Amino acid sequence: MLVSISFLSKPALINNVFCLRNLFPGLRTGEENPYRKFKQYLKIHQQGQTDYLTFCKHSAETGVEKWTVDLLEMTCTYYDKAGNIMLMEEIPA
Repeated sequence: MLVSISFLSKPALINNVFCLRNLFPGLRTGEENPYRKFKQYLKIHQQGQTDYLTFCKHSAETGVEKWTVDLLEMTCTYYDKAGNIMLMEEIPA
């Protein structure tokens, strides 16, 4: 089961992914894959040091185009603009 969140003018599910273009339409996602910077942003967010919208902006700035959450496999997968997996992490039970 995939869960999706999408922020459009009218809330809607789109291909079971959270797409950052919808939340920050004027923000371009990074051209490169600065993996270490994204991991740093993810870590501080998971420690409660940033709010959700800040994490979304940081993700877009570091090249994350979208992510999926699989509740059966208990994973969260982050993708770049080309659809490549940048990071797949297990969701703690």
